[in-house]
Amino acid sequence: MKIQKLESINAFVAVDLENAPGRGILRASKKILQGGAKDLARSMTYGLASLNLKETGISAGISTTPEEKNEAIKTFFEEISEWENEFTFTAGLGVKSEDTAEDKPEEKLQLLAMGTVISALSAKPNANT
Repeated sequence: MKIQKLESINAFVAVDLENAPGRGILRASKKILQGGAKDLARSMTYGLASLNLKETGISAGISTTPEEKNEAIKTFFEEISEWENEFTFTAGLGVKSEDTAEDKPEEKLQLLAMGTVISALSAKPNANT
């Protein structure tokens, strides 16, 4: 698990497995905690694996005021576009889908399926198919 902090704003990306494309959630609020983001990234990895996708789970957080949120989200995507990794974000707390450039509705369905699997495994950890 790696926490990659951004240089231009108070933000980070929790990356479960390095050197792999990733998919996950972007949240923005006054204070986003890294501990919860790590757990969410790991859960995303398990969910992606359950769908036979060779990707890492990621979870990003932007700590910002409501007044500066739109600019912070824009700056976040500008900075991570320079990274070598290919990451796809879905809107989470405090972020609108149009802020994340979600252009693939099937990705939302996959995330919904992952959430269902993760919830089921949390409720029944010894379950299998």
